[in-house]
Amino acid sequence: ALSVARSAIESGRTPETRTMGCALLRDSSSRLWDVVPPEVRDGLRSWMLHMLGDVASRESSIEERRALAHAAAVIWKRAWRGDAEGVRATLWRRAAELQRAGPHGQLMCALVVRAVVDEMGGRRQTRMGVTRADHDAADAHGG
Repeated sequence: ALSVARSAIESGRTPETRTMGCALLRDSSSRLWDVVPPEVRDGLRSWMLHMLGDVASRESSIEERRALAHAAAVIWKRAWRGDAEGVRATLWRRAAELQRAGPHGQLMCALVVRAVVDEMGGRRQTRMGVTRADHDAADAHGG
């Protein structure tokens, strides 16, 4: 499932195909994380960092960007327990690079940070005190 998802994201000809690949990656990485060898997990994280930059550097739909950001957040959430400091530092370093990469990169950075907050936060409210209703309201305006 992971290789099919990666192929759809990398080679999909339509935004819909790439978005579905992101959803498959998000779901399969969440379910299979504990049975995938560590080197495959490390490779998946590295590949995801590359793809965040790739998507940020080209025109893509907001749905595709959000789907990729949420897949990245799930992968980082699953990896958080292992090499916590290295994983955290790598994710935030990449987010900072995206922030400096112009408007498309800034949007991707914001989506990644938002997705990580959503994944790591509680069901009703994040640690920062932002309610789910606030998140939903932001979503309604493309945030």
